[in-house]
Parts: sequence; C-alpha cells; structure tokens
Amino acid sequence: MSARSLIVQLIILLIIIQHNNAYFWTPLSPYPGPPRHHPVNFANSTHGFLLTGSIREGNGGFSPSNDVYAYSVSKDEWKKLPDFPGGKRSFSVGMTLGNYGYVGFGINDKNLFLGDLWRFDLISNEWSRMKSCPGFGRMHPAMVGVGGKIYVGAGNGINESTGQFENFNDFWEYDVPSNTWLPINSLPGIARHHPYFFNVDNSVFVGLGHSKQKLGERDWYKLEDRKWQRLGDFVSFDAGTWNIVTTEGRVAGTQGSIDSCGLGFVLSGDGDDHSTMEEGEFHIYYKDSDRWLRLPPHPGVSRWAPGSFVIGTKVYFTSGLDRSTKAMNSDLWSFDAWQYC
Repeated sequence: MSARSLIVQLIILLIIIQHNNAYFWTPLSPYPGPPRHHPVNFANSTHGFLLTGSIREGNGGFSPSNDVYAYSVSKDEWKKLPDFPGGKRSFSVGMTLGNYGYVGFGINDKNLFLGDLWRFDLISNEWSRMKSCPGFGRMHPAMVGVGGKIYVGAGNGINESTGQFENFNDFWEYDVPSNTWLPINSLPGIARHHPYFFNVDNSVFVGLGHSKQKLGERDWYKLEDRKWQRLGDFVSFDAGTWNIVTTEGRVAGTQGSIDSCGLGFVLSGDGDDHSTMEEGEFHIYYKDSDRWLRLPPHPGVSRWAPGSFVIGTKVYFTSGLDRSTKAMNSDLWSFDAWQYC
C-alpha cells in the first residue's frame, strides 16, 4: 500500500469516527459571548447558565470575564443576563443546589486569589453575596453541594502562612441555612489542583487532578459524614465488552452529577501528561460498584478547561481550549444518558 493510499484511509477513518461521535452528541446553538475556557455552569430544570471564565485578548493572551448567559432548553436559545456582580474572574467553580446556583473562588483581574461565595436565584435571577470561606483564597478547587451543605477544597494559590504558591488539600464545609464555614478533614493523598468532583446520592466524590508529583493523578475518594474513604484508582471499562479501555490520569476537564440516574461523570480535559487526549473522553461512574464506564466522546480531541451542566438525563458540554489548534470554543453539545441509568 502506498503512503498516499494509507493517508487517504486514515483521513476516511477519522471522518467516520467524527461522524459517529457527532451521532451521539447533538450540536446546539452556541452562546453569543466570547469563546472561553474555565466557564462556570449551573442549571435548573429548564435553563442552563454560563458565566465568567477566560476570554482571549487582542494581544493573544487571556483575561477574566464577568458576563452571564442563560440557555433555554425548549427554545435552543441563549439570552445575555446582567453581569456577575462579583467582578471579573476565571479558574472559578460553581454548582447547583436546590433553587440556587453557587459560584466562587478563582483569580480576578487584579491577580488576587479569591475565597468568596455568591448565590444566584435560579427563579428570580438575583444575586446574593454569602460569607467568604476563611481558608486561603484559591483557584481550581473542588466544589460539591449535598443536602444543605457545600464542600470546597483542594485547588492552588498563595499559602498565606509561608507566602508560597502551592497546591492545597484542605477541605471546608459551608452550611447554607446558617451561612457558616467549618474546616473538616483534608482530602487524603497529595495536595492537588483542578481535580474532578461530583455528588451521587448525598456522597461527595473527589479525585484525579494535578499534583506536584504527577500531571494527572488517578486516585479517587468518597466523603461521607465528614470522613474520607479511598476508592479504587481511576480505571474505565468498555460498555460492550467490559474490557479496560483506560487507566490514564486526567486533569482540567469538566464533570457533574446526573441526579435522576444516580450517576456521576468526568468529561474531556487533559491526560497523564497534562496535554490533549486524542478523544474528548466521557466516563460515567457507578458508585455501588465503584466502576467507570466509557461513553462516546464528544466530537474532536479533548479540550482544556471546558464546562458542562445537566438537565434531566442530558449532559450539556461547552467551551474550552483545543490545545492542538489553539482554538477557543463557544459551542454547545448535548448527550442523553438515559440508557445508562
């Protein structure tokens, strides 16, 4: 076979793979704002929300943002909302708890590491500032809400005791009714930033991420009653054969909980070497068996720092940086996970 014929066959194969992935993932309307990485997302039963993150400047660099957009599922339309009152920021985190979205932490346009917390009423679209976390300000932390509490920890920033920039593994519990913070046991294992995290059935799950030792960690933990339990390291299986398809550590992706199915998921990001993976990998987590199952990846290669939200059984995927082409994204895709519930 000639080199030319081989190249043609490889191109055809890539087209087929891209087509098959697009079959599982439905393209939707992109949001009208600047493309970005590190957006914050949350959702209610009818709308998804996207805000903050890093947008490209005219000189090719990146700057934090404070714009906010709401996506109507029924209309497949985006609407710009008033700017986030907490100021421009990126490398922040957010999540849904009850009728509210929460967002906080990150780094602002003055290069200050933040420890604040804001609440967004998903019905009235009104913001309230809550009590700030008494721990170090940080970017890239984990944030998970269960019941009337929010758990925040890990990430990186300035250790105010030493003045050094470092990864953290401390964890904090925020009680929503009393608007108070409480330090709890630190995340076991090495300190890290940009981990993956979600909740399933009132249990908090945190792991993976970037530590001082590894660009992509593989360990995985569960928090219940303020106590951490180490689970099996990240290993994902094929849905058809149950053969192992990856044990690669990962960092800087997106994640969430499909509450109606009792599932968590990790999606896209970077692999073991903190660089692009060949596919935008999508893995769901079954907590009862402590097992991961590979689902069809989003179209294209993996993205650094994308965003996602969940409505019903559908996972919505957006934004992020394609390291292979340096392209920023403002697109939106959906995947219905109902058959895996």
